[in-house]
Amino acid sequence: SKTANLSLGDVGIVEGNATNNSSQFGSVRVWAWSGAPMLPSSTLLAGMSSYGGFYSLGVPATTYLWVQGFVDVNGNGRPDTFEASGSLGPLTVTALSKTFAANLNISGVASNVPRPILHFVGGVAL
Repeated sequence: SKTANLSLGDVGIVEGNATNNSSQFGSVRVWAWSGAPMLPSSTLLAGMSSYGGFYSLGVPATTYLWVQGFVDVNGNGRPDTFEASGSLGPLTVTALSKTFAANLNISGVASNVPRPILHFVGGVAL
């Protein structure tokens, strides 16, 4: 487990819209990562659950933030190989400001967890 000491002056907000374009139903979970999602070297910074739409996450200021979303079909709180997912990044988040991320498109089915199937850089799918 990794911990960090933060003051309010170190925190920024990343916002955007998560859209479930898959045929799956369930809660949409949006997570913010320092580093690419789900890698052992990355740190989960914040998360929220909804049925899609607007998200807003308070995170430490960073130049390498990734946002990941997935449809939590079975409600276990983590992405599984059969659940649709998507991610975008890296994003820069500045302390005491808001960063609007490109729309997070959740579609398809993950073929290999822990890596999400979609990566967006500057709004372009890789």
